[in-house]
Amino acid sequence: MHRPPQTLGLGLVAFALIAGCAWNATASSSIAGAPVLRPDAGVWIFEKSVPPPSIRPGTDTPAGMRDWTFAPNVRVHPQESGQHLWPDIAAAEDGTIGVAWMDEHTAGGYHIFYTFSTDGGLTWASPERVDDRTTGAYSKFVSIAFTPFGTAVAVWEDDRTGQINLYFSKRTGAPGHPWTANVRVNATGGPPSTYDYMNGSLAVLDEQRYFVAWTDWREGTFYQVYMRGTNDGGATWGPEHRISDEIGYEPVAGDPCLIVDPNQIEPGAEVLYCVTNDWRGYAPGGRVPNVYYYRSGNGGATWSVGVRANDIEPGFQQTSSHALVKLDDGALAAGWLNNPDWGINHFRVCRSIDQGGTWGASVPVDEPGSGGTGTVSSIATDGSYLYAAYDRYATSWDAFFRASPDGGITWPYPSQRMDDDATGAAAGNAVIAAPRYAIVPPERSQEIHAVWQDNRAPSYDWKIYATHGSVPGQGLPEPVAPASMLGLRISPNPSRTGRAVLLAPVSSDASREVTIFDAAGRAIRSLSLAPSGVLWDGRDALGRPVPAGCFRIRASGAEAGSAGTALVRVR
Repeated sequence: MHRPPQTLGLGLVAFALIAGCAWNATASSSIAGAPVLRPDAGVWIFEKSVPPPSIRPGTDTPAGMRDWTFAPNVRVHPQESGQHLWPDIAAAEDGTIGVAWMDEHTAGGYHIFYTFSTDGGLTWASPERVDDRTTGAYSKFVSIAFTPFGTAVAVWEDDRTGQINLYFSKRTGAPGHPWTANVRVNATGGPPSTYDYMNGSLAVLDEQRYFVAWTDWREGTFYQVYMRGTNDGGATWGPEHRISDEIGYEPVAGDPCLIVDPNQIEPGAEVLYCVTNDWRGYAPGGRVPNVYYYRSGNGGATWSVGVRANDIEPGFQQTSSHALVKLDDGALAAGWLNNPDWGINHFRVCRSIDQGGTWGASVPVDEPGSGGTGTVSSIATDGSYLYAAYDRYATSWDAFFRASPDGGITWPYPSQRMDDDATGAAAGNAVIAAPRYAIVPPERSQEIHAVWQDNRAPSYDWKIYATHGSVPGQGLPEPVAPASMLGLRISPNPSRTGRAVLLAPVSSDASREVTIFDAAGRAIRSLSLAPSGVLWDGRDALGRPVPAGCFRIRASGAEAGSAGTALVRVR
């Protein structure tokens, strides 16, 4: 979903390092540790720094966590010299896990790379370069997502034209050129320097409709948040619209986290939600940010007036990476950094049950006795549980996880460490994804994937590590194949309005018949495929409408021999 906040950098990558400056690294070194005043806008920001924040006194003795186990950490790329930074992660409906990041192991400065795993994170494919930049030095801060059919989509910012702009590509998987030619997203408003960041945030609705929000400088020093959408899979982009409302004293807004409601699919009526960092009030000596929320009910053409989400002042209250989710009960949850005294950072979550009109009292995620968190944390949901990932200081900076069974209202289970490094190396910028298989109820089948940057040996270079967490005894859902492996195209998937699902052959060798199974494994309907496909009306063999849920499609015919099953979700 979205990349590191410009204003949240304590514990993050220093652009001195990105610019090529040497770093005499130790696990506890500190590059930056205090807010910095931007006199041009009169606002305080956190500078980016690496490694995570300087070690501070604190106690941290987590007690283990309700049946969760985490797999041994796996580096997602080969051992290479150079820095590998700012990972993002996404989970596809077929179980594929995608990870993208920026690194400098090839010529031309920092580039964006992508890899994926189809076995739950045990092994990872050879990294693929996403950006096609041939000039400039920096491709950075990637945001990735999957379409319902499993196509990986990415946005990032780079300086190929001599100025910084936002670019888009999606994965075709073609040999030699697995990613499409890059398309510029923003028309204007790029950052004025390499120390300012667009922090693009990507939200995907279906195979053709994507939305991107970013920090934009077209209005000068007092930058704002803008967005743009595409209806043709990223080939062209529609009008640019401002999300932030520009209300207040010399208002400044940036670092968006944008999500799209998967249930609202009527063209022109797509529902989008966004949180931003916002400085909008006069304060002697410089202003500090709050978290503001915006909503659009018409695909981003217009936006509501901002509503403050955080309930704590003063000090820094700022959105974190992957800062906003919608749960299956309709509630929204937002995660943000809490630093009221310019001292130790903590991570808090608040909820709204009225589409963001009002926000309830926030609750802390990390335990009070911890040594504090870094400035970038993330949340994810499987629909009912809310999961959080963050770097936290114990005896070193490590990647931690915590779960809430009621969507962020309470956090009854202690936090649990995810990285398995025993040398005291630093871990930071943890992001998390929760697959939504929807075959087994979430309380019986819980699973998350996490990724972070880590400077464990060999060398002190930053590397990207990943892990898979699950509740023992449940295991992963039965593997399923992409529909294309069955010679089928399923559209829309999930089906969100009505229950009609088109099952269409994608080749002359496609299956000739499909059988539909419910979550209990019962065959409920068989359909014969015509050359143009067949429309499943969401009914069983007796004509009864099926309930909302996930259904398996098993194919028979020319290609079906060992292809297994694909999934279709009906809501």
